[in-house]
Amino acid sequence: MSSADATGRSPLSPPPGPTVYTCSRDDATCVVCSSRIQRYAQIKPLLDHASNSNGLGKGVHWVHASCQQVGAEAAFTIPPCKHWMQRGTCAFQSACAFLHEPSARNALAHVFNAPRRGQGNVKRLRIRNCDKAGVLRRFLSQTFQLARNDATILDVAGGKGELAFQLRNLLNIENVAVVDPRPLALASFIKRYHHGHYHRNAAFSADLQKPKTTTQPPAHMPVLFHASLMQTVRNAERSVGLHAYEQAVQQGAKLAWSTKGLKSNPAAAAADDDDESTTATTTNNNTLSFDEARHMLRSCTLITGLHVDQAAGDLVEFALQNAIPFAVVPCCTYQSEFPRRKLSDGTRVSTYEQLCNWLQERDENIQRAELPFDGKNTVLYWVPTST
Repeated sequence: MSSADATGRSPLSPPPGPTVYTCSRDDATCVVCSSRIQRYAQIKPLLDHASNSNGLGKGVHWVHASCQQVGAEAAFTIPPCKHWMQRGTCAFQSACAFLHEPSARNALAHVFNAPRRGQGNVKRLRIRNCDKAGVLRRFLSQTFQLARNDATILDVAGGKGELAFQLRNLLNIENVAVVDPRPLALASFIKRYHHGHYHRNAAFSADLQKPKTTTQPPAHMPVLFHASLMQTVRNAERSVGLHAYEQAVQQGAKLAWSTKGLKSNPAAAAADDDDESTTATTTNNNTLSFDEARHMLRSCTLITGLHVDQAAGDLVEFALQNAIPFAVVPCCTYQSEFPRRKLSDGTRVSTYEQLCNWLQERDENIQRAELPFDGKNTVLYWVPTST
């Protein structure tokens, strides 16, 4: 199992070979050799300075892959990579088809560092919000060697089920369950899958299984994740565990999530959000029975969660109690709900950094890394010392 590097960043690897782009048109012409570019032929970018004064790539032409170097020695240059120009890193690294040139980045620093409208001096960092689940999936795949395909994974507070859907269908891990009382909403993820969204970028798809004609939903455990409940379902006598699980399912059905937090009345949650509450999402028909949930908890090999809110402490506690590897990305502190949380020096937990420190203090072998996306991006993870 791998770990974070010396900088604290997650060990996300570049693609194994050069970036390959193919032509999707029938009427494209190479500006270097003036001949037609056949559909599906390999192509590479060139920058035409005559139609592009700022060097940001608006005058990019796509040419035959074999013509790129010839054109770069004539009236064209290889255009700069916009990702590398903006933040000094690129997921493709040396395999990128665009240029990573320090002098060009320095010359255009004023363009990329300019404040965005309404954000003052704040600018976008790394990957936008829409790919957070994909970033965590790649971290899990590499850190916990999920390519084995024998994993059993719990996705705590998984919401609509995006991370679990990716683990189930992109990594082909059969035993994946979302632990969240909210119904899953997989329609948009299924649409992205069939449109090739997940497989089109070689930098992010090197660990993926080949796309299939159909997708499979992850399992669903429609309860709140409490360490005591999970222990009861996992280890107590069957009658006791069954009663606790059924009661938790009934309680979970009365909850809904809105922008103001959990609501006990779904109608009130929907009213708060003007029909944006998750109560109107797609219901999953793969709900786990008590025996299925019990088996999954007993055979679990990894527990994960992306922005799990109140469940962060319970996730870490349950995982450590049962020596189950975990990776959690904490979010809000909810200090009013957990007034007894204190650091080893007696400081009350009230900030995000203090929450991460408090969780890390649960065990000396818990490691920390920074994931490449905006916002709360600290991942705390633990693997047994004897593997």
